[in-house]
Amino acid sequence: MSLDVGAPQELSASLAARPWDWIRFHAGLINDGATTGLQGGVSLILLYSWLTPTFTVEGGRLFPDGSAIARLGSSGLSPSSALMRHGGHDFGNAHLGLEIGWPERAAFFLRAGPSYIWPKGSNQEAAEDSARARGAKGRGVILSAKIGVLLFFM
Repeated sequence: MSLDVGAPQELSASLAARPWDWIRFHAGLINDGATTGLQGGVSLILLYSWLTPTFTVEGGRLFPDGSAIARLGSSGLSPSSALMRHGGHDFGNAHLGLEIGWPERAAFFLRAGPSYIWPKGSNQEAAEDSARARGAKGRGVILSAKIGVLLFFM
């Protein structure tokens, strides 16, 4: 299991599978404060020890129209605002990382690298305006980072 916080995708919880020591797959839920979505990816484990460098590629989609949780918890945002109606986007990350801990039990990690973002929505121009309103570029590449914990049960 993986739990992390980061930017621009703020919170995620994933289940991971590790068929071999050198590779790990994950899939789960993600939330950026306004929309909820799905993500998945693969991590290559470059050295299997208590200090583990990794390379992670992941992608996902945050769905337009926001989530009920975001509508209830956001002050100043109404369900009819452009952000809530057109806040979804697709993304892809390529992160170099470092995991610290026991690779058979638990590890903390830090990952950073480029994120590729493509706004989605029924009106592409409104989706790009909404992304700019959140401080992100409409389409493009931005620096992203994550910090989190991995817990291994099997």
